[in-house]
Amino acid sequence: MVLGLVGFGAVLAGLLALGAVRGSLGWADLAGQVLLGGVLLFLAVQGVVSLAALEARLARDCFGPSEAELLRLRVAELADSRAAVLRAVDAERRRIERDLHDGVQQRLVALRLLLARAGRGTDPGRTAELLAQARRESGELLTELREVAWRVHPSALDTLGLDEALAGLAARTALRARVAALDGTLRVHSPRGSPTLVTAELPCA
Repeated sequence: MVLGLVGFGAVLAGLLALGAVRGSLGWADLAGQVLLGGVLLFLAVQGVVSLAALEARLARDCFGPSEAELLRLRVAELADSRAAVLRAVDAERRRIERDLHDGVQQRLVALRLLLARAGRGTDPGRTAELLAQARRESGELLTELREVAWRVHPSALDTLGLDEALAGLAARTALRARVAALDGTLRVHSPRGSPTLVTAELPCA
């Protein structure tokens, strides 16, 4: 039917052009033929568009993945992303344990040794130097303890709200795996010479 419309329109256009050249068409006939040709052209274009959409749908149904296959792939993708998050959480836990063992524990041992040496010392100047070193060590230990505690639970979440907590979290972790685990999308737009825009979309339900 679409090919018939196109063919009929081509024949009509040829006859219209021939009549215009011979001067056998009046203005009324010319206006009627142009109107009819416009209607036929519109129908032909709509038919071609509809036919292309039908062909695309048939191609997807015959050669593309089925709905069940798409669902299975999506479930597998979500399972992989959640497994990646679980691995990341486990790695973070192990890192915190390592920080406590290799960092905090070693500083506590060093601080205890400094205080013990200061307590056994007989030289007041040397004792004051050891106590000053112990104070510096305790300050560094407190800073490291705060860092470890922040990784366990960010205090900014309780005091400053979600925005500040997310900003701090973004500075310390990679946000893409976590967004994918929540079935979200993360886009980074960084054109040359312009600010970088990071957009994360998370489903509400």
